[in-house]
Amino acid sequence: MTDLKVRKLPWEFDESVPFQWNRENPRFGIMMNAVSFLAPAFERFIVSSTRAAMAQITDPATLEEADAFLRQEAIHGRAHRNHTAALVKQYPGLKQVLVDLDASYDRVLKTEPLEYHLAYIADIEATFTPLFSVMLNHQDKLFDIGDHRVGPLFLWHFVEEIEHRSSAKIVYDAVVPSPWYRLRVIPKVVAHVMGCFSMFCRAVDTHVPAADRGIDACDMIVRPKRLTSLFERSELPGQFEGVPRTEVITMLYRLARAQAPNHSPATEKVPAFASEWFEAYEQGKDVVNWYRPARVAG
Repeated sequence: MTDLKVRKLPWEFDESVPFQWNRENPRFGIMMNAVSFLAPAFERFIVSSTRAAMAQITDPATLEEADAFLRQEAIHGRAHRNHTAALVKQYPGLKQVLVDLDASYDRVLKTEPLEYHLAYIADIEATFTPLFSVMLNHQDKLFDIGDHRVGPLFLWHFVEEIEHRSSAKIVYDAVVPSPWYRLRVIPKVVAHVMGCFSMFCRAVDTHVPAADRGIDACDMIVRPKRLTSLFERSELPGQFEGVPRTEVITMLYRLARAQAPNHSPATEKVPAFASEWFEAYEQGKDVVNWYRPARVAG
């Protein structure tokens, strides 16, 4: 029986929500906005691919895991569409990038086989626990300083990603016979994700005034000669400002290790904040309003 819980939370955003919700760390703010814009298309891709995979799965426990996994992801996608809808109302030009991102993932669905879809999802999902754990371990430095309405959306999304950290690989292993196939397609998967991120950054710089975004989003595009960008210290803080460099280096190692064919996501260390969040939810805390309104930044 799956341990996943499907939580339907009332995420609502209006035109008073700022595009740059994290003025103290604008790079992190842009990075999280990219999650909101990419998530609806990616989550829809997950739902479609997982449903197709379920037609080939006979084990009841795996089917139950897959069903809970796709339902969590579908809810994530809807929540982020609510966030992006509020931003599109303020900057109508951003609507096209949502259309383009949907089209990009639709092309992958139409032109690649199911085994590639499942490998893509398993590869990306494997990165989330190492990446989001660092963010949640330092949520006071990264989320607490931002807009009180936006930060909780990402806290919820990321703890649930950690909760279902094994689901994508469970589905992949049930359908794709080769554990090495995931590794072989990583370059193609990364290229597609980076292309989607670049698409988002170009749209932001085109349609959101500089004063409202705080930085040029395209400066965050990681190019071959800028792979050290996570460690740069300039007049603007890096995405992981306040996080010890040793932890970022460890995160990079864990990201690479997570792609090993024999790696089990279940062995990844869960951040203490995730347990705190789940306990708060079970106790009936209003996790949508995790922060008091008085803590609005900027």
